[in-house]
Amino acid sequence: MALRIIPFVSAYTEQCADLLQHLWKETAEERLAHFEWAYLHNPNNEGVVAAVIAVNDENQVLGFRGFHLLKAYWGGVENKIAYIADTVVSPDARRQGILMKMTRYSFKFLKENGIFCIGDLGPSWPPYHGYKKLGFEDLSLFNRKFRFYALPLIQQKLRHAVRQQKPDYQATTASGIVTISTSVGQDILSQLPDSRQEGVIRPCRDKATLKWKSEHPGAKYVYAYTTDAERQLKSFLWFKTSDNYRYIVGLCHTTDEDNLKTLYKTFCKQVRPSIVEIWTWALDGPMKRNVKALRFRSVPFINKIKKNPPAIVRSLLEDDTGQTDWVMAGIDIRKARNWVVDKFEADSF
Repeated sequence: MALRIIPFVSAYTEQCADLLQHLWKETAEERLAHFEWAYLHNPNNEGVVAAVIAVNDENQVLGFRGFHLLKAYWGGVENKIAYIADTVVSPDARRQGILMKMTRYSFKFLKENGIFCIGDLGPSWPPYHGYKKLGFEDLSLFNRKFRFYALPLIQQKLRHAVRQQKPDYQATTASGIVTISTSVGQDILSQLPDSRQEGVIRPCRDKATLKWKSEHPGAKYVYAYTTDAERQLKSFLWFKTSDNYRYIVGLCHTTDEDNLKTLYKTFCKQVRPSIVEIWTWALDGPMKRNVKALRFRSVPFINKIKKNPPAIVRSLLEDDTGQTDWVMAGIDIRKARNWVVDKFEADSF
């Protein structure tokens, strides 16, 4: 069976969405909406969808390798990062080296389109070992911190079911107007800082990307934020959940630590989570202080039980001798201390 590895184009949308049934447990309609959001509507594509496919002589899609394309600031320079996302090969075409062919081709394709950094924020062990053979290097272990809430946790274990979504909440308090909602206005998102930092790779928080993420058709998001009377943002938390028990923090911002603590307490009172989780392996100073203020704690045995492989990274640049050049805009991309990463960057958020 002859195969071609080619860049994805929109004519293959329905075939790719159908192939992803082997990854996404959604209806055909939901998969199509999810695929279009992830790969056709991403504002960071700028004319080029970061995905490659394997097609046979009958123009059938037998393999798909997609990337979650985001912008980041290398100090003061804007670049793009292609985070490895959805990867699938048809069951009828497995064990033929298609995945490796798509991966190698994707390196060439990304580089030709000005993308020189590839990351994977959530590899599993089988592809992790394959990526290491392709020149990826470890970036960091997945350090996370948690808050546990006993009664909701017991209820979750006893019921074994998805809990009903809590209704939206808004109240005027001494700390400002507190809102907890499953939707958020662009006037709020546009106030999140989009900052650069010398010597550090920081994610872009531009309006288009924030708006796009908030429109994820399959995600259950909860937004908690405090504003003043003029609707100026004081504190902000962006959560994702799958069952309305367990929540993970994607973004956190505040102009006042005490205000953030009050907001978080209100969220917990209204939503009653069983577990709240936050990534902590690549945070800046202010975010580290926020995590401490909210009293998140490390639980080492969880990492030992899960045994997740580390986040990995690869440069597509080469030096004068043909060796991989790991320094981009003066920053070594192999060092976790040179990165700021929130759960927001993961394609799973």
